[in-house]
Parts: sequence; structure tokens; C-alpha cells
Amino acid sequence: MSDGDVLPSAVAAKVTGSPKRKQGERYDHVTHQGEYHYAGTSYPINSTKSGCYTQILRRAIEQLTTMVSIYRRVLFIRIDLHHPQSAPTSEHVSAFIEAARKYVLRCYQTKHMGFLWVREQEKVPHPHYHLVLMLDGDKIRHPGKLLEALDKIWVRRGGTTSVPTKPYLFIDLPALLAEAVYRASYLAKARGKGFRPNGTRDFGSSRIKLRAP
Repeated sequence: MSDGDVLPSAVAAKVTGSPKRKQGERYDHVTHQGEYHYAGTSYPINSTKSGCYTQILRRAIEQLTTMVSIYRRVLFIRIDLHHPQSAPTSEHVSAFIEAARKYVLRCYQTKHMGFLWVREQEKVPHPHYHLVLMLDGDKIRHPGKLLEALDKIWVRRGGTTSVPTKPYLFIDLPALLAEAVYRASYLAKARGKGFRPNGTRDFGSSRIKLRAP
């Protein structure tokens, strides 16, 4: 059988005797502590129940602190992406982020867009994605308009979006950065990760570099 001839999970389960939800390779270390230490600072994290992957935590804090070093005020925004079909790669999420980046550049003339996405799949046949965006909060003052635009971008790709109760936060104080890290740590939770084909990523992020002093 070639790489492209993949049995449906239900059929594969009957043939091989393995469960339908096969967990692939796992990432890094999981912490169950209530705080995570990064670059000399301790941040509270949401590690209840399943714990948090430290690799995803590091990437989230790295990009948040980088964006705070670039902009006087940073807009932190959360959105969840759902799609009726599974995909063996993250290409459709990457395409969404690129479309969002172009929209932000065109409408707000802001250069940098930090992001972190994670793929999760629990007791449903298709995965979903949690996404955090980090943007220039002085240029983007009306998050509701941006959320509507992001929804339209994903809907054009056949999916639907949802947002948490408090989907955004303007970061201009150290205490608000800590709150943003806590909210972002939800994306690092171990539960739901790894149920994917090997070679498909559980997360991805921007790689914006820290501004030199």
C-alpha cells in the first residue's frame, strides 16, 4: 500500500485490532506545576487535570514577550477553528494564518503578527484548532471587527469558528502579560494532543525575534 492509500480509521481498527484513536509521537515534557519559570520570571499557568507541554508554553511566552518588546500595547486574541473534515497536514491552518496576516497588514498597516495554534482531537472524528494572535494594540482598537473578519476567512474555507467568553486582552502592564500567559497556557494542555498521523504537527507558532536593546 502506498503512502497515499490510507485506510479509514474504523477499517484500520478492524484489520489491525488497534483502537481508532491512535496516539502519535508525543512532544517534550509535561508539567503539572501551577507556575512556569521562563527567563527569570514565574508565570501562573492553567495546568489542572492533564498538565501542560513545556515546549508549547515556552513558545507562547517567547512570542508574547517578544511582541511586548516591540509594541507599547499588544492585543492578545483567542479564536477556535472547527472544520467538518480531517486533514493529514496543517496546510489549511497555515493558509488561514497567511490570509489573516494579509488582512491585518492591509487594514491596519501593522508589520508583525504573532501567533500560536494547537491541534486537538478528543472524542470526535475530526480535530479542532485553538489559535492565539498577538498584534499591535495601538493600531487595532476594535477586536470585534477583527474577530468578524477572521470568522469570514475561515468560513470561506468551509469551517466554523467559536470564541471563549473573554476572547481578547490588551497587554500594557506586567500583570496583564501574566494573565495572557495564563490564558495561552490552555493551548499547551496535554489532553487531546498526539491523536494525529505521525508527521502532522500538534502546534505551530510565529518566530518573531526579540528586539535588541
